[in-house]
Amino acid sequence: DLTSTILQNVWGVSSDYSILGLVGINLDSNGQLTINGDTLRGYLTTNFNDVKLLFGSNGTADSGSLEYVSHTQYTQAGEYTVNITQAAGQASETGTTDLSGGLSGDETLVITAGDRSATIELTSGMSLSAIVTEINTELDAVYTATHVADNQMYAGSGESQAVNATTTWDQVYVGATAANLAVGDTISFEGTTRSGTETSGYYTIQNTASDTIQGLLSAIETAYNNDVTARVDSSGRIIVTDKYAGNSSISITFDFTEAHDLDFGTVATENSGGQEGRYAIPVTASTDGSGHLVLTHENYGSANSFTISATGNLGLTNDTFTGIDVAGTINGEAATGTGRTLTGDAGETNIAGLSVKYTGTEEGDAGTVRLTVGVAELFDRALFNITDPYDGYVAFKKDSLQTSIEDLETKIETMEAYLNRKLETMINRFVMMEMALNKIQSQSDWLSGELDAAYGGWNWF
Repeated sequence: DLTSTILQNVWGVSSDYSILGLVGINLDSNGQLTINGDTLRGYLTTNFNDVKLLFGSNGTADSGSLEYVSHTQYTQAGEYTVNITQAAGQASETGTTDLSGGLSGDETLVITAGDRSATIELTSGMSLSAIVTEINTELDAVYTATHVADNQMYAGSGESQAVNATTTWDQVYVGATAANLAVGDTISFEGTTRSGTETSGYYTIQNTASDTIQGLLSAIETAYNNDVTARVDSSGRIIVTDKYAGNSSISITFDFTEAHDLDFGTVATENSGGQEGRYAIPVTASTDGSGHLVLTHENYGSANSFTISATGNLGLTNDTFTGIDVAGTINGEAATGTGRTLTGDAGETNIAGLSVKYTGTEEGDAGTVRLTVGVAELFDRALFNITDPYDGYVAFKKDSLQTSIEDLETKIETMEAYLNRKLETMINRFVMMEMALNKIQSQSDWLSGELDAAYGGWNWF
């Protein structure tokens, strides 16, 4: 297999350079590779791309709207026609209200894409261009997750001075109520990190007169691997903030069971000043040129969708809008579309794993893709077929030999069992023979005694 791979013609390469031997690489009488350095160096100087094509793999497309993407070890070299039965599309929604004269009333627009959501507040009288700018500004924004407690704490009674990080625990009041903290009180907490991993921790007050809130804040940061910052805001509320912008699974819940009357309340992004972390939302607002608002997902395909929730002044439908995957065939063989990429189905004779990208909008023949598979990849494929741990020749041979070994072991066990039974039978027969001999010997002894007695009596007469 390896020898034939080295000696074969490579499809798609100029006939003057389609075999290794033509560029100075041959097999000698012992089956070993030999290189004519002068010949190879000469072609690398004058025909570098031809030699490169002989060794490597290369895919090209003959249409501006068609692009070769990739292939797998199961894709065969060749020239294949791509036929499109459905061009890819983006999720999109166009409003029905003419906004040329401005927005007729206040509007709250919520756009959700996956696990990201944006809320845009629009006011009556806004122009269409201002609406587009406001929506795109919010959709492009990246936020950092901020969790805020809903209970305020004060230093001393009277609710006149909010606590800060340096406030000692004996001075802490929750609203107008003293926390009544004592030495040994423990504040426990648990939650999830940015990636969603569970975490927990605790802080124990050693001295209410000297220990400060900063000790608890530091314990929180340590428990979260210093990926958050914990602080107290100007109104005396605990705030936990992700150190990194974008989507975040950070959460935290406190347990004050062993901390007398202390209570921060719920610490969440929904509280005043809190913020859900998220990246930009890949949806863009624009106009259709006729006074209508258009919302369009930036990516193509059924995996990309967004949901609209609005009160009606924009003329948008409250629904989920989903993109369309490209559909078609390659070389007349079945292929599956994902977004703008069409990939040959597994098991197809020639185009299994071949991926192309179609950026056009027309249906029908989109052009041809030409794939050349060079000697290096062909050799790699042959080696893979030999060494693949699941379906390769070595694995098959190993399994075959193991099966033979197991069959021989079974035969040995069967023969040993037979021999053991034979041995047992022979031992039993030997024992029976010994018993029979003993009986005969006893009879012989008795008969001898009788004969001797008879002989003695005869002599007396």
